[in-house]
Amino acid sequence: MPKHLKILFLLILFVLFGNCVTVYIHTSILLKQGHWVAHTFQVISEIESLRADLKTAGTNVRSFVITNDDLFLPEFYRIRDMLLSKVKSIEQLTSDNPTQADQVKKLSALVVERVSESNTIVALQQTGAKEEIGTILKKFFLQPEGLSLEILFNSMIREEQRLLDLRTQSMDKSLGILNLILTFVLGLDIVFVIVIYYYFDRYLKERRESEQRFRAVFEQAAVGIEQIDPEGLIVSANPKLSQMLGYPGHELIGMPWVQLVHPDEIESAKTNDSRLFRGEITSYSMEKRYLRKDGAPVWIAVTSSAVDLGQGRPTYRLSIVEDITRRKLAEVEREKLLHDSQVAIRLKDEFLMTVTHELRTPLNVVLGHADLLKDEEPLSDDVKQSIEAIHRSALTQVRLVNDLLDVAAAATGKLTFNAEETDLRDILQEVIEMFRPAARAKRIKLEWHSPADKALIWGDVIRLRQIFWNLLSNAIKFTPKGGLVNVELMHGDRGFMVKVSDSGVGIDNDFLPYIFDAFRQEDGSTTRGHGGLGLGLSIAKQLAELHGGTLKASSPGKSYGSTFIAFFPDQLPGLPK
Repeated sequence: MPKHLKILFLLILFVLFGNCVTVYIHTSILLKQGHWVAHTFQVISEIESLRADLKTAGTNVRSFVITNDDLFLPEFYRIRDMLLSKVKSIEQLTSDNPTQADQVKKLSALVVERVSESNTIVALQQTGAKEEIGTILKKFFLQPEGLSLEILFNSMIREEQRLLDLRTQSMDKSLGILNLILTFVLGLDIVFVIVIYYYFDRYLKERRESEQRFRAVFEQAAVGIEQIDPEGLIVSANPKLSQMLGYPGHELIGMPWVQLVHPDEIESAKTNDSRLFRGEITSYSMEKRYLRKDGAPVWIAVTSSAVDLGQGRPTYRLSIVEDITRRKLAEVEREKLLHDSQVAIRLKDEFLMTVTHELRTPLNVVLGHADLLKDEEPLSDDVKQSIEAIHRSALTQVRLVNDLLDVAAAATGKLTFNAEETDLRDILQEVIEMFRPAARAKRIKLEWHSPADKALIWGDVIRLRQIFWNLLSNAIKFTPKGGLVNVELMHGDRGFMVKVSDSGVGIDNDFLPYIFDAFRQEDGSTTRGHGGLGLGLSIAKQLAELHGGTLKASSPGKSYGSTFIAFFPDQLPGLPK
């Protein structure tokens, strides 16, 4: 159903609901007014009943006094016992009317007094006190004071009659309004019926046109379309599907759809189809193989949806079928290339590890013999300088080879890690002292700040020393003469932070995201002047993460220095020892 037609129906339902609410409200008002009219009648009835009971009680008392016959007393006692409860009932019924409330108080006092005097008369009659009885009878029945109760009854009935007239008029007015509303609602309902008929007729016409357009799309679509009934038979198939599978259109009609599916995929296809017709799902998509009439497999992407024609359950399945054979062949080729590239990378990493191992052995020999030659005496200054140059170059090469070995080991998952409880402060102090000569040579101020307490974590001492060595090496290397390098150890949230900042050349904002990438160097001319392969920071970051921590870099920009912050958690449950 079109959206605008749904909105119209909802609007009509909303208006009808509003009309019902309006009728309900006015009906409730009318019923409430009727209740108050009945309430007023009840009050008048109670007052009249009380007045009649008082008269009857007085008559019984007088009859007893005149005849001295006890037969009048039971009726008197019965009425007497009900008088006060009736007064209480009138008081409750008129509690909403202040005027009546004041009069009820007076009425209650007079009734109590009348009952008390009546009891006294009965008692005196029984004892024979005739003169005193006469005095009381004159007060209540012969003197004006005895008429005040009747006056009060008449006043209260007049007040209730006034309320009755007002409430009856209000009820008549509400009844007239309700009649008008009902007439309006009836007319509005007739209009709504006409509008609904008009738009529903238009909807049916548009639906017929839509079905015609769908049929045109169905016949001319560039993808296959099929309709399957709950029994699994093909109800219709468009020309594209016939072309895709090599079947004439009339052969597909009535064919079980599972006959088109590759044997290896029938079960999974049946499962999805069963869930669709049971109503567990409304649609599904999957990739599977169909078989052409000549037996050749065809890879397809099928999207199936349940179609309910108002029967409360799926009437048929509509499937869009796309031929993806070329894409699947390309994916197979891509998977093969990916596998070949992964094998090549693994072989490259293994080759790199082998080469670095082989390079490190002769370099260690060179370093060892250079150390021996330095201790030989006597040596000329030129020979000593040559030996020192050999030693420095060999040491640099050993560090480069070790970096390459660590990169290869990390790539192949063979990086060694031996965890133990260690003090970060001691390791930092050791590394800083190693770099003080280099800092003094460049007149760089090397500052060091740490807390007084120990900074204990679980970590590999050698790997931690390697992290800090790389950070300090870079800081001093790229800080000009007379600059500043600051190292700070701080206790952070759930661990420790090591902050290494310098006043060196800084890092360009465009290069900052790639600062930890292996073999990436911001400026070839600058780094070539300082040496290195661009591996130190990459290795430091991997080693920090191996400790469960992080390593982050920041810089305001070129020529404004840089800051590196390493975080190490103080507890690492499950870390291998």
